[in-house]
Amino acid sequence: MPQVYNQKNDSDPSLPYHALLDPEAESKGLSEDYPVIHDTLINARKVKRVPIVFDEAEIFAAAVSPESDAAWNSLIPDGRGFVFVEEPEKYGLQKGLPIENAPDRYAVSVFHQLHCLGMIRESYYASLQGRKPHIHGDEDLSDEDFEKSLVEHTGHCFDYLRQALMCAADMTLEWAAEVPPGKVLFTVDGWGITHQCKNWNEVIGWMLEHKGSSSYTGIA
Repeated sequence: MPQVYNQKNDSDPSLPYHALLDPEAESKGLSEDYPVIHDTLINARKVKRVPIVFDEAEIFAAAVSPESDAAWNSLIPDGRGFVFVEEPEKYGLQKGLPIENAPDRYAVSVFHQLHCLGMIRESYYASLQGRKPHIHGDEDLSDEDFEKSLVEHTGHCFDYLRQALMCAADMTLEWAAEVPPGKVLFTVDGWGITHQCKNWNEVIGWMLEHKGSSSYTGIA
């Protein structure tokens, strides 16, 4: 029986991929038994696929509010989408994000993608509401530098999400959206369609097992 693709986890983390993270701040409270990826790294690419029905989730479609923000933030697991990798060269990886007294950290792409979507969401509603977006890492910038950073960051996210969608290239066929009797079928909304998706619970479980560290909060 297909699941409905409205799954969330209960953490309230952040995803500051665009920011220059402070290695000293990030290492505070880090114990020597931090979870490190060894040979299990390859298992991240072997997450099982399960049938998932796409269906409307109003909380994610809602305008910014404490409730909807909490829902978006809950999509990111503890560790903020980063993992520690020991001997990264063994897996053909280049240098990661340095942190004191620990292996380098690496971002997992799906959480980078969610961060970008969350950042675009925050910027969109901020524009509608006539306020300055809250973007982690940019709080202390001058207005001019903030505007420049926002334009560059948004442009990066549009292009990054474009490539992520093309990479996944979901070829599922979608039928017409339901309409009242007598009305012409004229659009597709994607709801009620079964897709073959990575098992999100397995993804989150793997992330929590190998989670990195981050001092930021919030998805954007």
